[in-house]
Amino acid sequence: MKENKSTQELNVEIERLREEKRRWKEKYLHLQEKYEHVLKENEELHEESEELKRTVQELKRAKKDLEEKLAEERKPDIKPNRKRGKRKKSGRKKGHEGESRETPDHVDEEVPSNSPSSRPNTLSHSGFQ
Repeated sequence: MKENKSTQELNVEIERLREEKRRWKEKYLHLQEKYEHVLKENEELHEESEELKRTVQELKRAKKDLEEKLAEERKPDIKPNRKRGKRKKSGRKKGHEGESRETPDHVDEEVPSNSPSSRPNTLSHSGFQ
């Protein structure tokens, strides 16, 4: 009987181990499916990431082009004012003999000037002092 019991215990142990093996095998297959799914998803995400990187580069180039175009359009048509301290002095350099227009021999007609300096009270009446 004792042998019978130990044989019976061994058979129970064998059955328990078989069941455990079956569960581990199911778990392994399930994890293998998950692993393959994760690998496939990772590959898809990697491809999507590369596509997004290309799109970002294209958008950066387009933005730079537009900014350059906008800067060109905003550029003033006239030269900016020069700094006052670096202006070139007008007239001839020192040491040169002065020149002016020659006085004509004959004047055909004299025309009065309309400039404010030729009218003595014009500036005071206009409000400028």
